[in-house]
Amino acid sequence: MLDLAGSWEIRSADGKHKAAYLVPGDVHSSLIAAGIIPDPYIGRNEYDVRWVAEQDWIATREFEWDGEGAWHLDIDYLDTVAEIKINGKSVLKADNCFRRYQPDVTKALKRGQNKIEIRFFSNVKESAKRQAAQPYYVPYSTNNCPIPDSNMLRKPACHYGWDWNLAIMPFGAYGRIELFQKGKVDSYGFDISQNHNANGTVDLRVAVYMHCQEGKPYECTISIAGQTKLVLRIPTSNWDWFLETITIESPIYWWPA
Repeated sequence: MLDLAGSWEIRSADGKHKAAYLVPGDVHSSLIAAGIIPDPYIGRNEYDVRWVAEQDWIATREFEWDGEGAWHLDIDYLDTVAEIKINGKSVLKADNCFRRYQPDVTKALKRGQNKIEIRFFSNVKESAKRQAAQPYYVPYSTNNCPIPDSNMLRKPACHYGWDWNLAIMPFGAYGRIELFQKGKVDSYGFDISQNHNANGTVDLRVAVYMHCQEGKPYECTISIAGQTKLVLRIPTSNWDWFLETITIESPIYWWPA
């Protein structure tokens, strides 16, 4: 696995602005740190920084790679309409902030120094473009959203404005971003839910999403907190959820109040 988080560079598509960009993170915070825009939470600065989301921005960084075999890019919480290129070759076109993408990027990689680029298209313009493409106008809530067409993108709706939030349409890469090589069996995420029992114990229901890459069944072991909980025999080229319940005898509660 090769982690691509860390120090990037962000620049406006017109070349007028450039700043250091820390990934994961949003672009506005980097522009504030660089002194390019004022803090939008002060006074009426909110209105003075809306231009940021009305144009395209390009994030870049370089990395060394000397691997072999098939490699994939693993990225989630990419906000929102964006295209990723590696060494000038397009490897992903995204338009959903809530998805996890894992495109095969093997053909774009080269031994030695590589360059990855994320072009963030203006979500403001893309929202308007998609609204205009509808066969009829699709209304959206205008109560607290001064930026229109919040129903056109799979993006946090509060970015368009809310009663408790600014309307500046932040964007960026907020989650993981890494290169990885798939194995015989891969985990593609997990989910944990809680059941609080009357006797004070808590049951944790752990669901793991697995996929077998080989053309034959394969056994693997899932360990939780150092203890073997499941030995799985995954069918050929199959995706499935595997469930396990763990009981916490003396849970320590976290109360955010």
